[in-house]
Amino acid sequence: MPQPVHAAPDILALDFDGVLCDGMGEYFETSRRTYAKAWPEAPPPGEDLLPAFRRLRPVIMTGWEMPLLLRAIGQRRSESDILRDWADVRDEEVASGPRSRDQLAQLERFTAEVLPALGT
Repeated sequence: MPQPVHAAPDILALDFDGVLCDGMGEYFETSRRTYAKAWPEAPPPGEDLLPAFRRLRPVIMTGWEMPLLLRAIGQRRSESDILRDWADVRDEEVASGPRSRDQLAQLERFTAEVLPALGT
């Protein structure tokens, strides 16, 4: 009986972010850019929010949530509330804003993927 032929993949992608390199600066900057597009009337988040963003980043389950984390920090939500009830905090931030979850996800993908390719 002939052996099945397995095609080798053209690309092998491994996610070592946080293992081999620290992507926190990129997470933060992408979140700031997305925040500026999602809430254009609000002042842009400053670098002073990076330490709290770094501490709270583990609550994030998917990329579209990062600008909401930055928003919650900027709105002075307590870190203990964010750590304890991130899903509720996240949903409250979505409900209070002008953008839906899907719109935030599209903005985050655009900011993370397209803008760097354009050199901005």
